[in-house]
Amino acid sequence: MSEEVLVLLPTVDELRWWMLHTVQHVYRVEYYLRELGLGAHDPERPHDIVGTGNKFEWQVASGFAV
Repeated sequence: MSEEVLVLLPTVDELRWWMLHTVQHVYRVEYYLRELGLGAHDPERPHDIVGTGNKFEWQVASGFAV
């Protein structure tokens, strides 16, 4: 017997909201890190949008946006 798997996908509006929210968050974090002189050599900067599991990867973005 085959089991059906229900996959929830975000709407375009949900993805747009998520992308805007993420960019605003990254901007704020990067601004304060720069002002405080912190994390200049961190390889995962800009915060949350580079590196493995960043918030712009489809798996992450689609999960958070739903």
